[in-house]
Amino acid sequence: MRSKIYWIFTLTILLVSNIALANNNDSIHKLRIYTNDKPLVYEDAYNQWPYSFINDEGEPDGFNIDVVKLVLGKLNIPYEIRLTHPNITLEDLKKGNSDLTLAIYSNYNKQYGTFGQAVVSLMTHSIASPLSNPTRIKKFEDIKGNRIIVNTNSVCHQNLINADIEECAIPHDDMPEAVMQISTADSGQVLWNTMSLKYIINKYHLSNLHITPIQMDNDEFRFLANDTILLGKLDSLLQNIKANEELYPIRNKWFYPESHNSGIPHYIWYIAVTMIIIAIILILSLLLHRIRLKTMSENIKRRNKRLALFMRSGHIRMWTYNTEQQLFYTYEAESDKPKDFTPDSFSKYFVSDDFKKILDSIKDIENGKYSNKTLMVRCHSLEENANDNIFTLNISALKSDSKKTSLLLGTLRNITNEHVSLLTAKDLQQRYRYVFDTSMADMMYFDCNGMLTDINEKACETFGIANRKDLINDGIHLDDIIGMCETEFEPSDKVWITTVFNLDRMTDSNKMKKHVARRGTVYYELRMLTIRDDDGKQICVLLSAIDISETTNAIKTEKRKTNIIETTTRRISDYVNSINNAMSISNIKIANYYPDSRMLTIKQNLNKKRVELSQVRCLEFVDPSEYGKVGKLLKLMDKRKAGIFTVSIKTKLKDNDGRDCYLQLNFVPIIDNDNRISHYFGLCRDISELTETEARLKEEMEKAQETELLKTSFMSNMSHDIRTPLNSIVGFSELFNTEHSQEDETIFIEEIKKNTNILLKLINDILFLSRLDANMIEFKKEPCDVCTIFKAHCSMGWSSELNNNVTANIECTDNDMLLRIDGSQLGRIAEILARNAALYCKQGSITAKCEYIIDRLAIKFEDTGVGMPEEALQHVFDRYEQTDNVEQCGTKLGLAICKELAEQMGGHITLSSTLGKGTTIRVIIPCEKVTIKDAADNSDIIAG
Repeated sequence: MRSKIYWIFTLTILLVSNIALANNNDSIHKLRIYTNDKPLVYEDAYNQWPYSFINDEGEPDGFNIDVVKLVLGKLNIPYEIRLTHPNITLEDLKKGNSDLTLAIYSNYNKQYGTFGQAVVSLMTHSIASPLSNPTRIKKFEDIKGNRIIVNTNSVCHQNLINADIEECAIPHDDMPEAVMQISTADSGQVLWNTMSLKYIINKYHLSNLHITPIQMDNDEFRFLANDTILLGKLDSLLQNIKANEELYPIRNKWFYPESHNSGIPHYIWYIAVTMIIIAIILILSLLLHRIRLKTMSENIKRRNKRLALFMRSGHIRMWTYNTEQQLFYTYEAESDKPKDFTPDSFSKYFVSDDFKKILDSIKDIENGKYSNKTLMVRCHSLEENANDNIFTLNISALKSDSKKTSLLLGTLRNITNEHVSLLTAKDLQQRYRYVFDTSMADMMYFDCNGMLTDINEKACETFGIANRKDLINDGIHLDDIIGMCETEFEPSDKVWITTVFNLDRMTDSNKMKKHVARRGTVYYELRMLTIRDDDGKQICVLLSAIDISETTNAIKTEKRKTNIIETTTRRISDYVNSINNAMSISNIKIANYYPDSRMLTIKQNLNKKRVELSQVRCLEFVDPSEYGKVGKLLKLMDKRKAGIFTVSIKTKLKDNDGRDCYLQLNFVPIIDNDNRISHYFGLCRDISELTETEARLKEEMEKAQETELLKTSFMSNMSHDIRTPLNSIVGFSELFNTEHSQEDETIFIEEIKKNTNILLKLINDILFLSRLDANMIEFKKEPCDVCTIFKAHCSMGWSSELNNNVTANIECTDNDMLLRIDGSQLGRIAEILARNAALYCKQGSITAKCEYIIDRLAIKFEDTGVGMPEEALQHVFDRYEQTDNVEQCGTKLGLAICKELAEQMGGHITLSSTLGKGTTIRVIIPCEKVTIKDAADNSDIIAG
């Protein structure tokens, strides 16, 4: 009996001491003072029904709002409630624009602040579906293979992404609208939190919907703040509120409005009566033991002093757990009385997972499974922004009977420093191994005596070393590695050289020779670092190197190719000059016809600018008697018919002598890489004199019948002799099927090569588009005068294509529009779109507009041109898309470039058109408005 009384007094004194220490700690950490002038700012989402939302009166409302008003009212803290977008809520807390919020407990949200320990509410998940088409999903795994609507970037959405079933999700920003949609359509299913679904269904009376709970992890709502003292007070207050059941009315109001709480719970009266009986028993017990406690107090104080000395010297903390009362009692060295805690309040000192281990160990010892157990636990520090401490915890039975343990003792010893040192050592070791083993460079480690102790796999791969262990065990010295170098250098603490290893010249005395399987020359970029201690003594040598043999050989090969290209370029230039001279003497012009644009281009020679003619323009030069012949030729080429086309036509033109001008056209198809006819290459020759000669011959043949056969033969030979040199250069494919000389073949091949200069714009566009596809275009955002750039490039775009019947206008909302954007690429887009608008607008107007709208540059081109049908709009940005109608054909490659440029600059492009009414193109590109200070700092760039 005396032993029991002794322990009771000891525990009581220790608890009192702990209470005093806790009070002292509270006095040290002062809570930030919130006043009416500077109230606590609580911020939450405005669309999280029924937790937080804006009601019909425009006021913040919901479960979270009522809880915040309750707890902050009890703490007498002035507050201000704001409702914003969910993403802005967390960012404001992190930036200090708000002080407190309620958020879902997750590792992702921990970056914005510190979570409290107390759980305010749990969030479960359910699926809403029509009664006529109920869902078959009962657990999270059943979602696979189904399509469900989820809130964009919500916890449910993230869970689907993490489970690699994102294709099952239909993201939606407005969940009430999504619920009403499936109610109206009587089909579909929505995955959201249970209470929000229930609230929306009840509010809008969606009686045809049914809520099905789904088995998945529940989410916890906890307070999130950067004021840990405030969080501690909120956690303590929430424990009392939960114990007093003050949250039930709020929960019933928002989560269970169908239930009616008519008053005090009936079990409160049983608790009150029980507490009264317990109080009477305690009073009687205290009266009986008062005399005994008085006589034992001196002994307890003396023993407490010895215990305090022991605990301070050993960095030990102590607590007991009463299994009957389910209370923890903590004992501090400076306190005479212990402090009691419920499991919930005691858990705030420990990491949640570790506290679960403690409760499991207590249960095992209580049931007699173990007599004691030792754990490693993490304890929270009460100091703000302090790290957790690591303790070894020993739990043992302090008091037990034959059936069950009623009192347990826990002793904590702080091993944070030892644990941190151990983790630091392990981390350094892991970092060393990771860098050494995974490095893309060759790594070798030598000890203080210069002996090889470690080599990574990359170095073994470079030298063809099959067995790394045998190499290390063979006693390789640093001099063996240096001995392979053909470059002489003096070893020092830091060496960085590029050297050559000729592995075929290794001597037999070099121990590396029998391990190295690679042969030949190795170009090596070598770094050697010597590590020394404070006394200058060598600790180790670290050697890292990169095999640059492939790079070196590639440079040599590239130089040889460059020399070949330069020589070939000179030869090509000579060939071009020869071809131009031949064309000038023969009065031959080069012609190309493009079915895509239905344009005919003619060049005097390879160096002069080409002339472009549309089909209508071509017919204007042709004699009306030749319309059928020319129309048939154009129709065949528009349909991309294969074969060689030769036609002689009479034109409306007159030569210098006033005679009718006749032209002979020869066209051959040119095939692209897709085995498709891209265009037709041809030669245009003036045969007026030949035609006149033929006419005279015919006249003479009619006058002299006796010489008809002779004249016919003469005309045939004459025609053959003139056409043979022309047909020899029609096309390289036909050249090999006719009689020709080797010299003519070389000249014609080079002529075809150089003739591709007329395709320079198309090739440049293709190369630029390829660079865009390979992400090789570097976008430089620099301050520039957007309005000036836009006007200049628009004028350049339609300068050569603008019809006299078309009025062109350029509008800028601000003539001093200084934005941070890539001006050159912006000009490229404007020039292409302006050229397109001018090319296909024959009458009316073209309007180009440039406007800055909230970090976005909006460009709009609107014309009254021919337009295009609706079925062509879906292919308008496709590359090399073709149409048989010239009025509907556009520069498809140019639009493809504009689309790629806009998207890679972070924007987008859209096109709308009506056949016969015109086309509208809009481009949106992100940018930054240049401030006055930035404009002054970058005045030279803007002026340039």
